Amino acid sequence: MKFLTGGLLRRQAVALANGCFSASYSRSPLASDGPVTVTDDGVYLRLEGALSPSEQPLILHPTWLRDHCRCSQCYDSNTFNKLVDIGKVAPNVRPKETRFADDKLHVTWPDDHRSVYDLRWLRTNVYGASSRSDAAGEYCRLEWNGAFSSVSLWKSVVDFGDYMRSEEALGAALRSVVANGFAVLKNVPRTDEGLVQAAERICPLRPGFFGRIFNFGRHMLHPIRSEPLEGERMAHHADQTYLTEPAGLKLVQCVETNAKFTMSLVDGFDAARRLRERNEEAYRTLSTVPVESEFVDGEHHYVTRDAILKHDASGRNLLQVRYNDYYRSPAATVPVSRLDQLYDALFDWTQLVESSKSQCRIQLTPGTLLLLDNWRILSAPRHGDHRVRLKGCYLGWSDYMCRVRRRPHRHPLN
Repeated sequence: MKFLTGGLLRRQAVALANGCFSASYSRSPLASDGPVTVTDDGVYLRLEGALSPSEQPLILHPTWLRDHCRCSQCYDSNTFNKLVDIGKVAPNVRPKETRFADDKLHVTWPDDHRSVYDLRWLRTNVYGASSRSDAAGEYCRLEWNGAFSSVSLWKSVVDFGDYMRSEEALGAALRSVVANGFAVLKNVPRTDEGLVQAAERICPLRPGFFGRIFNFGRHMLHPIRSEPLEGERMAHHADQTYLTEPAGLKLVQCVETNAKFTMSLVDGFDAARRLRERNEEAYRTLSTVPVESEFVDGEHHYVTRDAILKHDASGRNLLQVRYNDYYRSPAATVPVSRLDQLYDALFDWTQLVESSKSQCRIQLTPGTLLLLDNWRILSAPRHGDHRVRLKGCYLGWSDYMCRVRRRPHRHPLN
């Protein structure tokens, strides 16, 4: 297995756009850097010095505090469920008494109910707190800044035996997918059982209409014809963009090849960042204009409309890159007067994505398996006219992220 890359890797911890990692992993210190004072301005509670002496105070809404009391009457710490009925919390409830001691905010309410809030919990969960805005915690995305380099590629390669036996090796693979968008497993058995074992080490498979496992390759009939695999110049793409929620992880294993076979990868998030720097209007167009994707065969017809650069509910953070030109339908999703704008944006986007400076090529040999973040990484096989046989499967995004959040080894990447 070889990595064919160009450019330099710029390690930059950026807040995860999807906000999916529990902010309880935040690196905020448990104790404040200085004295914390509590003031009540008649509307909000303000904790001066709660973040740091140089930052703005932590502003707390009294109703929000009462709604999220963590005492045993209001919150079940075993099931992590709220027990308090929001309908029974007065919308204008005011604290009867407040004090701050031992890095905890103590509040007594008009009915003499007592609540205690840990400072770290407040920093993590209050709107605008620095720990929430930098919610990457120990898990952070590393921007490719163009093509991926070989500087840290060794951290992306894990032996299958270690992966199956060791929680540390599994954690290394997951951290690589989170940080780099992909991980590589070597020495994976070239059987359906080997692929399933690798997948279910993370979470249950997400079957599609093709079954649990798909097989495809050059010089063989693709059973579902959903991903063209003919020719050297197949475009980079994400899978299942015709679904409302495409698969979160795509696993692709090389089973057989008679020559060098490479998979070309592009970091869709990095491409989006560079598009925004180059052409803000094109970025805005691909972030706001719904584009229809569809998959049609004799038995199925899937259709969905969404932005190619899909953001979270706040509109500030990029969540998913839903780009697959093979599935883009002819349905007009914008007025004729805006079609030039859309096509100009698509042209600029494809120029960035298909540039050799954006690509990381990984040479796959039989027994090598790729774990790909299907919401971030755009992939394309590069096999020329050689014989190759691949197999793969998908994992759901929510199931995959559940596994990441509960990892016991949450070490930062060095």
